Amino acid sequence: MVASSRKPLLPAHELEKRHQDPAKPFFNDSSYFFGRSAEGAAMVFRFGFRQNQPPEYWLKIKIPTFGTIQIQQLSGAYDQDFAYGNLKFTCLDIGKRWQLTYSGPVTCFGQQPVSAHASFSFIFEATKPLVDFSHSIEPWTMAKTLAAEPWTRDFFAKLQEIRQVHYEQVGRVQGVVNIGGQDYPLDMVSVRDHSFGVRRWNTWQRHVWLTGVLDDGEAFNLSMIRYSFMPQNDLKAGFLTRGDTFDPVQNSSPFDVFDPQNQAPPQFALDLAIGGQTRQTFRLEANVEDAFDFWMGDQAYFIREGIARFQLGNRQGLGIAEFGFNPQTYAVPPFHY
Repeated sequence: MVASSRKPLLPAHELEKRHQDPAKPFFNDSSYFFGRSAEGAAMVFRFGFRQNQPPEYWLKIKIPTFGTIQIQQLSGAYDQDFAYGNLKFTCLDIGKRWQLTYSGPVTCFGQQPVSAHASFSFIFEATKPLVDFSHSIEPWTMAKTLAAEPWTRDFFAKLQEIRQVHYEQVGRVQGVVNIGGQDYPLDMVSVRDHSFGVRRWNTWQRHVWLTGVLDDGEAFNLSMIRYSFMPQNDLKAGFLTRGDTFDPVQNSSPFDVFDPQNQAPPQFALDLAIGGQTRQTFRLEANVEDAFDFWMGDQAYFIREGIARFQLGNRQGLGIAEFGFNPQTYAVPPFHY
């Protein structure tokens, strides 16, 4: 049933567009980029264009020789492009290259917050093909989860509601940040993410999104989410790249591996079962060195973007350990990195 419900693969030029659906009031088009360097630089950019509501937006950059900057306030028009105010994501080459630009006020966090003017231009260059999750994961991974649930009309209605198009791509992002006339060049490994469909933050109980680029250029992803209408079972997906192909995640350790009193732990380890030709279980270890915090959906959901170092088996890597949870169910963890 899961395999037969897959929609045809969209061509790259359709995937790369911003999508809207006026008939669905909770429709959301989310476009995200992260960057991470071995020297400690990190960035997280995101647009979330919501139907009939102002966009969600993230912009935080950590510069080792300076500190952290974040956007203050965006305003203005948001039509068909990935743009709002002075922040813009521009596709230069479909499925391969994007430009990220901004010019305007930021808050600089050092010994104390101060305001400044900043501008930047980054180029994301893909090193791997697009990974469309609907066609790059094993149907059995989701099927086993759905089979454990009581099947009702309401359950299947909610499943239809959460169906999204979701794809990711591994690459490298390079550019220069200018703050008050001073240039800071940055060169980072990167993963970008684009998804569109209905998203109701208040139906999310918790999730984890772990993604990293390994020192040999390969990359991995693990996504787990628990919905309010599936309180005992978690949907899982992910991949491990192998050249220009992808081996799917078959299974992983459950949410129980994380300390229940700390939903965004600074260190953790879990098992990751990979299918495809490798058919191997890896130990994934993470050390979160810093983090960026964000609230979603008018504070209906909390997300912590952990700036992490990973070890997958015997390979090292850099990436993001993203933890999110509903504050109605889980207490917001203290920031202690």
